[in-house]
Amino acid sequence: MGAHTSGFSTHVTPPISHIRVDDTEMLFGDDEDDDLDIDQLLLTSKASTSDAYSKTIVESILERVTKEHSTNVSTLSKAVSDSTDVLKLTTEKVNKLIADTMQFMEDYKTTYNSNTVAANKAIQNIGILFQTKNLNFVELCKAPKSDHEAYQSSIIEQITMLQDDLATKK
Repeated sequence: MGAHTSGFSTHVTPPISHIRVDDTEMLFGDDEDDDLDIDQLLLTSKASTSDAYSKTIVESILERVTKEHSTNVSTLSKAVSDSTDVLKLTTEKVNKLIADTMQFMEDYKTTYNSNTVAANKAIQNIGILFQTKNLNFVELCKAPKSDHEAYQSSIIEQITMLQDDLATKK
């Protein structure tokens, strides 16, 4: 399992790739020269009748193969080590990115909730203000309406009196 961060785990599996011709040369070197040298040594050993001479050639071949193998193991070990270092660094960066993203989301959620509460309070206050103003407006409208009705009644009364006066004078 990968590194543990804030309830999340990160596991990265490196891709497996097939060995290409270029990769084999990197790992095992150029085989053409080795093949020629080995063939030449084997031809020499076949021509020789001495067991000691053949033993020397076989030991030489074995030593060369061992040296090449050791070089290849070193190269491969370095490649694995470098790959591990890169993977470790990448994992740390990804874990930091996840932690930063989670912190951002927590901050965003807190700010969102705070803003929602503030907006709801403002809307309630505006509703109360309009309700109060509406009641005040209705009350304000009642007084002029009463005054207008009284004034209209007095005018009608005066007109009626004037009509009565005119009718009596005629």
